[in-house]
Amino acid sequence: MIVTLITDWHRSDYYLGCLKGSLLAAFTGIQIVDINHNITIFNSAEATYILQQAYPCFPTGTVHFIGVNSEPNANRPLVLLKAANHYFIGPDDGCFSLIFQNIPLDFCVALPLEQEPSAFRALPALLKALRAITAGQADKAGSTHQLQKIWLSLPGYDNNSINGQIVYIDSYGNAHSNIDKELFERVCRNRQYEIILYMPSIKVYTISEYYSDVKHSELLGLFNSAGYLEFAINNDNLARLEGVTIGVPVCVKFLSKFI
Repeated sequence: MIVTLITDWHRSDYYLGCLKGSLLAAFTGIQIVDINHNITIFNSAEATYILQQAYPCFPTGTVHFIGVNSEPNANRPLVLLKAANHYFIGPDDGCFSLIFQNIPLDFCVALPLEQEPSAFRALPALLKALRAITAGQADKAGSTHQLQKIWLSLPGYDNNSINGQIVYIDSYGNAHSNIDKELFERVCRNRQYEIILYMPSIKVYTISEYYSDVKHSELLGLFNSAGYLEFAINNDNLARLEGVTIGVPVCVKFLSKFI
């Protein structure tokens, strides 16, 4: 069994060691893969974005655990769901709905919680969920659950514009938006456009295929390997140089003139 981990634990405490040790002690032959432990504290949307891009690269049957806002409560249960032949475990704070907008779920259950007082209630629930998966009883690991939905990270659009935002800054300082290529092309209809990042206000008038399509230290926009509109400075750090942060609005304005 392969289990991937995404957390905001930043490796500086014992929490990650406790989790990995418990997994290794409970399951023979388990493979633990660290995707990212540097998620901004409590930023579930950032963790979800990274998982959305990473999970399709793993073999079917892989289990993916999000350890951000992971301590469950009555309003935010820990859920186990299956979709696209993968299993996902994490808190239902609405962010899973961003991944599975257009992907049907095989099932989704809310995991029962230990009644004993604990500062790490997610761990025994996670272990029970993994045992249920290995026993072929994953859909019976808890009570049927309907995922909460959030729409804050979805772009809005009309016939002449798309309004989105920056949802992730990678380690190179590149800014990833929530505007995907399919939406862009559907609204664009082969028209000219300008793309504006506000605060600061910087503009892009063409979409590149590669970072090297522009000169050194020049701004560019491209659709990254995940299919989302990304902004960068060739061989430099856009976030540091221009002050671009998560949440910065992005507006694509389409002109009446066709290309």
